[in-house]
Parts: sequence; structure tokens; C-alpha cells
Amino acid sequence: VPDLHNYAQALQQGGRPAAVDASNQGQALWGGIVDNDRAACVRDILMDPDTLFAGWGIRTLSHAAAAYNPFDYQVGAVWPHDNALIVAGLRAYGFDPEALAVFSGIYQAATHFDRYRLPELFAGFGRDQYRVPVRYPVACSPQAWAAARLPYMLHTVLGFTPDAPPGGVHTVC
Repeated sequence: VPDLHNYAQALQQGGRPAAVDASNQGQALWGGIVDNDRAACVRDILMDPDTLFAGWGIRTLSHAAAAYNPFDYQVGAVWPHDNALIVAGLRAYGFDPEALAVFSGIYQAATHFDRYRLPELFAGFGRDQYRVPVRYPVACSPQAWAAARLPYMLHTVLGFTPDAPPGGVHTVC
């Protein structure tokens, strides 16, 4: 979507693009489907605190969107598993500092949950608004797919891939 400088979130009835910034564009990086000449635009929007980056992670929908609600499941909350895919996508396109920033935000959010157990999701309020991540009232916690995200993001940002059968670790630069 040229005016958005980003990919459409979806196609609506009649093929009209849903022109809104969302975490899904970060998943497109993970999927490897973003053209190299457009990847920096996607990165910049993901990392902008006025749109998607809440400081604790990437929101599902831009803070600037009319439908944004930090307490809504799909239109403003922060999902750790969604962020893990985005971290992998950022890293795959060579955006290492940004991948580390998202990982750091999710890790720091985890320090505010009992035993670092990340919930399924938490509210998408910006870190500048609250000194701790705001709990989503009915989130499953702990959540298996969220619990697996910190180790996944850690090995992604460090570039280490464990290879258990032969007892080794591969380094990806």
C-alpha cells in the first residue's frame, strides 16, 4: 500500500486493501516474502513506538489505528509468540539491533510475571505509559507457546542453533 509504506494487513470485500500497520507485516519478514528493497520500511514501522513497538514488544495493531485497543485480543495486545516470529524475521533480513530490541522488551516484560512465565498475551500499552506490562485479564498464564518463545528468541538473536544428537551447537552469523 503506497500511502502506508507497508504491506496491506489483508484484503477486504471487493479486494480493497486493509491499509493498517500490524504485527502481521512482521510475520511476513519471518516468512521471507518481503522484497529486500521494502524490508527496511517494514522494520521501521514495526519499531516505531507511535505505531507498533510498545517497548515491551510489538503490538498486534498500530497504536495509531482507529480500531486500536490495548486490551483487545487481536487489535492492540502484545503476543510473545507473535514477537518471536518477528524477531526471527528481523534477524533473517539482517536487522540485528531491532531483533535484539524486541527480544529485550519481551524478556524484560517476563521479569514482571511470576517465575518469568509469560502469559499468552498482555496489554499493548506503551512502556512509557506504565512501568510494568499491564496484564490481560483473561490471558492463559502460563501459556506453553509463550513459554517457548524466550529460548527461541535467545537462540535467534545469538545465532546459536543447538544440535543435540551429536552434542554440538551451530553458529549462524
